[in-house]
Amino acid sequence: MMNPPPTSPQAPQTTYADMNRSAAASNNLQPGEPGFFYPTWIAEEQRYVPIFCMSFWGLSILVTLINYVAYIRTGEAKDIYGSGIHGAYIAFIVLGMITYFGVSATLWLWASKYATTRQDRKFFTISGIAVLWFLNDLPLWAIDYRMSNIGFEKAIQGASFVFNTLCFLGGGITVWLTYTYKVTTFLDTNYSPRHVPDRGGVGQGSGSVFAERNRSSSPLHTTPNFQHHAHPAPPPAMSGYYETRNYMA
Repeated sequence: MMNPPPTSPQAPQTTYADMNRSAAASNNLQPGEPGFFYPTWIAEEQRYVPIFCMSFWGLSILVTLINYVAYIRTGEAKDIYGSGIHGAYIAFIVLGMITYFGVSATLWLWASKYATTRQDRKFFTISGIAVLWFLNDLPLWAIDYRMSNIGFEKAIQGASFVFNTLCFLGGGITVWLTYTYKVTTFLDTNYSPRHVPDRGGVGQGSGSVFAERNRSSSPLHTTPNFQHHAHPAPPPAMSGYYETRNYMA
C-alpha cells in the first residue's frame, strides 16, 4: 500500500488587520526624515487630525445645542430675534447633528482607524470637514453673526458664536485650499505649456493643448509619404559610380 505524498504545511492566512498593520508600519516616517518635521509627522502619521476634528466639531455642535435649549427656544429670544431665526436655528442644528453622526464622524473614524495611506486619510478627513461646513458651519455661523449684530443676552450665545466662528474659519480655509489646489492642478496638467518635453517644441507638454497645436503645425509631426520616399536617391556626385557598378555587375 502506497503512502500518500507528504503535504506541505499551509501558509498562515493574512487577514485584513494584518495588512493594515504592515501597511501602516511601512508608511510611518520618523521625525527628522527628509521632507518632514515633527508637527507634520504627529499630524499625518499618528492620525491625530481626524480625532481632533471629531472632538472639536462634536464639542461645537454640543455647545450650539445647549445654546438653543438654554435660550434660543425661549419666548424672550423669539421676541428679540424673531421666530424666523428661531426656526432656522433648530433646523440647521438638526441637520448638523445628522451630518456629523451620519457622515463626517464616520469619515473621520475611517481616516483614523482604517485608512492605511496618507492620501486616504487626507481624503476622508477633508471630505468630512467639507460636508459639515456646507450643511452646518456656514448657516449656523451666519445666524449667530446676525444675532450678534442685534446683541447677545446670555453668555452661552457668545460661547456658541466663538465655536461656530472657529469651525467656520477652519472648515472654510480647508475647503478653499483644497478647491484651489485641485483647480490649479487640473489647469496646470491640461493647459500649462511646461510639461514633459514634446517633439512639437521644447517645454511643450505632451498632453496639453499647446502640444496639440504644435503637433498639427510642426513638420516633425506630419505623416511621411513612404510611397515616394521609401529609398533615398543617391547624391549627384556619386550617381555615375552607381550606374557603372550596376552595368559591370
